[in-house]
This record gives sequence, C-alpha cells and structure tokens, in this order.
Amino acid sequence: MLRRGLPFATLALALAAAAPAPPAAAAPRGRPTEVLQAPESDRGLVLVVSGRRARAEWRHGRERAPRLRRGEYLVSVADLGRGWVAAGVRPAGTADGATEIFLIEADSGGRRRLRPPAPAAGGKLRLRPVPIVERGRLAGLAWLEGDHPRRAAVVAADWTGAGWGPTRTVSPPGRGSQSGLAAATLGEGSTLLVWSAFDGEDDEILWSRRRGEGWGAPSRLHPGNATPDVTPAVIATRRGALAVWGRLDGGAYRLYSSRFAGGSWSPPRPAAAAGSLFPTLHRSRQGLFLLHWSAAPDGWAVAEIDAEARTLRRALVPAAPGPRPALAASDGEGPTLRLAAGRRRAGAAWSPQP
Repeated sequence: MLRRGLPFATLALALAAAAPAPPAAAAPRGRPTEVLQAPESDRGLVLVVSGRRARAEWRHGRERAPRLRRGEYLVSVADLGRGWVAAGVRPAGTADGATEIFLIEADSGGRRRLRPPAPAAGGKLRLRPVPIVERGRLAGLAWLEGDHPRRAAVVAADWTGAGWGPTRTVSPPGRGSQSGLAAATLGEGSTLLVWSAFDGEDDEILWSRRRGEGWGAPSRLHPGNATPDVTPAVIATRRGALAVWGRLDGGAYRLYSSRFAGGSWSPPRPAAAAGSLFPTLHRSRQGLFLLHWSAAPDGWAVAEIDAEARTLRRALVPAAPGPRPALAASDGEGPTLRLAAGRRRAGAAWSPQP
C-alpha cells in the first residue's frame, strides 16, 4: 500500500513494471512477454512467459515448459541445480472469484505439476507464491492468503519431497496490505521471509525466520519511521543475508539495504541514488548483483555489489518504463539484460565506482 507523497512518475512506473501478480490470477489478453529470473542461479536461469507459453533459458541452453492452462499466471521461478521449479496463480473456478496456487517442476526426469499445499483456513485468495529452495531442492513454499489483497496473511508450508507439511501462518492479516514477499535460505539451513506491511500509517519492511518447523514472530527489519518502505528483495550471502528495498526519501524513492548476521539486521544505509526503485538481487558464479529501475536517467541499472551492498561497479541500460528485465550475463565488459519484449537483449559497459 503505497501512501504519502507518491510522485505521479513513480506511480506510473509502478503500474508499468508491475512485479506482483494481479489479484485475479487470469492474465489479461495481450499481456506483454515477461521474464522471471531465479535469484540464485549459477546458470543464469530465466523463465520467459508469453501468453500461455513459457520457456526456460540459461546461458548454455533452453527448454520449453508445459503450456499454461487458461487463466494461469506464473510469478516466480527458482533454480534446482539440475532443474527448476516455477509457481503461479490461477482462478479456482468458483463463483466467489477465488484463486489457487499451481507449481511446475522440471528435472532430468521431465516436467510435471506438483499438487499445491493446503490453504490456510478461510482464505479464498492465494497470491504471490515464492518457492523456498535449500541445497538445490524444493524445501517449501510461502505465499499470501486472505479474503482480500489488503487483508492477506503471510503463510508457508514445507515440502518433504513426497508431499506438503501443514500450512502455517507466519504473519496474520494486519491493518492493511502485506505484499512484496521474498525468501532466502541461509547456509546453515534456516529460512528468511521478508515483505512489506502497512502498519496504519505507512508501509514497513517485516521479516521472519524459520528454524526447524517453527517461524519466528514477525518483526520490523528497520526502525519504525513515517515514510513508506516497499518492494523488498533478499538473498543469502556467505555469512548471512542481504536485503534491499525502496524508501520514500526526500520526495523520491531511493534504495536502502541492510545486512543480516548473528540473528539481527544492521542499520539501513543507502544502496543507490535518489530515483531508484524495484530492486532484485541475483547471485551466480559471476558475483552478486543488484538490478533496479533508475529514474535519472531512465533505465535499468545493474550494480555488482559486495555482501554489504557496496557498489563495486555499475552500468545503466537506457530504457522506457516497462516489465522488469533479467540479468542474462555479466563479464569484464559489462552486463547484458534479457528484455521482456521478444528475444531482445541489451548491454552496457561497466563504470568503475568512484
């Protein structure tokens, strides 16, 4: 729930870049091609979705995914090393407009649909599913569930390899919307969920950690403030995790970051210039990267960063606002983005960070 002083240009960009799935799972007719990127992938895994067709691509290969059924809409993909798993939403086929989750898994044995976990009690809308991956295997799923997008709970279930464990409520419905759900599994096996939640005044970034079968109580990732904090991304690092999100700062959005280590988060610090929004974090053999929108000048910015989100080098691919691209490759010359439109790719040269 974006509130307080949202500039018109930022609002237009938010509608154009539209990262979350729409409340109704059915994809609108004529929806442009979209690319979904696995946050952690040595192969650079990207899922290209065009209408009811999907295709998995990586640096040295590609394969078709099962044709999507009517109304199905994919929202996330994760790399399983020798395969991948994608999650989406679709109409439940009931008169009340309910939605349900579907999952597609692919490996050397082929492609198949997994039975989704059981819903939480009383939630007719199931939105924004995010796979939880541990050591190259599907370990669980987190999603939003409720009777209305502004009254959704954060819920999760574990995957045993043969079926789903019980669905658990991580964060019950609050004073307003919960959105921007993201997940990361740490090296020692615990899982972090990070999301944005309206507290009655503005949006704040919340988090919870799972150890064993239990989820910790939701807590603020940063000290409370009177400005919106939105669109978080999170990724595991060698010694913990890194989160990046957008905060309204002096009339414009700007990315902030925080590092998770020793069970707590560091004080937030700026991670990009004013006019930055919609961050995603990606880790591969090539390094750790932050991809985000830049409003001055307009384009998609790619930064190679360290575990504390300090920029090592940066590049900007000029572009008009539109669906989020994917980071297709990065080498000594510069990064290459996989754009949503058709099979287009665009590159830019690195600029050393002063």
